[in-house]
Amino acid sequence: MKRKLNISLFVGMALITVMLTGGLSEVLDARVYAAAIPASGQQELAQVKLISINKADSIELQTVRGIGPVIAGKILQYRKEHGSFEHVEDLAKVPGLGKAKFEKIKTQISI
Repeated sequence: MKRKLNISLFVGMALITVMLTGGLSEVLDARVYAAAIPASGQQELAQVKLISINKADSIELQTVRGIGPVIAGKILQYRKEHGSFEHVEDLAKVPGLGKAKFEKIKTQISI
């Protein structure tokens, strides 16, 4: 008898669904589907958990959409050299992270 199992979870800002079909002891077919969350969903998620730019490590900073390992490293280096950020807007002072990128991520971060 074939059985079907769907598992969905959020990874960053993407919804990942894994569909497994097969018998009890084997998986005959596995497919992974990624669906983008609508822009309104991103704002709702960002409001639930803001990332503290003063406390986050590299991995946590990379959960912010638009920040990868290089920018995360630059934020940590800036914080090490200059101390904690006083205002969220101060993030735009980080080399490689200008005003344009700041505008894209500002709703996902806090002090």
